[in-house]
Amino acid sequence: MKKIATILIILAMPFFGINLAHAQCTPDASCVDTGDPGQMCPDSLVDGMVNVPYMEVITVLPPPSAVVSGFPITLSHIKIVSVSNLPPGLTYQSNAPDDLFEVGTNYCILIDGTPSTEGIFTLEIEVMPYLLGFPTGTTVTDSTSLFIKILPEANSVAAFSQKGFSIDMVYPNPTTGQSTVLFSLPQPGAVQISVSDGLGREIIQEQKDFPQGENSFSVDASSIMPGLYYYSLTFRDQSKNGILMKQ
Repeated sequence: MKKIATILIILAMPFFGINLAHAQCTPDASCVDTGDPGQMCPDSLVDGMVNVPYMEVITVLPPPSAVVSGFPITLSHIKIVSVSNLPPGLTYQSNAPDDLFEVGTNYCILIDGTPSTEGIFTLEIEVMPYLLGFPTGTTVTDSTSLFIKILPEANSVAAFSQKGFSIDMVYPNPTTGQSTVLFSLPQPGAVQISVSDGLGREIIQEQKDFPQGENSFSVDASSIMPGLYYYSLTFRDQSKNGILMKQ
């Protein structure tokens, strides 16, 4: 489950038009807001493939409160203003009239379509907080770590061989807990994974077999001290390195 970012509010009252289109989706009843900062489920979205129809449902639980000048304020609603950085070919709709989500109710956002471009697309969800049923006037872009990975067409295996061994993305970075490293292999094989601190001491070391194409592994940094760490992936005689920041 993904937490919705804390919202900082400046009061104002703009007007918004009404969106009459509603998504045909059902919220996940098992999605629970355990800490009351709002919630989005699932943690990660399914991968798509170029020219293959895609559909995914995100369940949203609006946050019941926000912090203004250090004081908590009770929210009545949040309005989904936009979901940007979607893969080309995909669109979104919510099941709420005018995309207005009432606190205390589960809602859903349907993402569907046929993607046309491969890549990794990190979603940016822009929301408008409401107090006592009125918009605050300041939108907030949620710091979600949700992303959609679109793979090449099934018959384009040669594309991975041409791309070679590469690290595609590390997210979130900085992290407060777990980070995901996305990487590509030109052929199947073993990858050695290590994470070291600033003194060169290895805190994580493991080796796994991965298939050809795009792969991922998770780094659990929840138990290590804040600071800079160095990760390394080795495939055959090649190594790729980077920096992971723990907050």
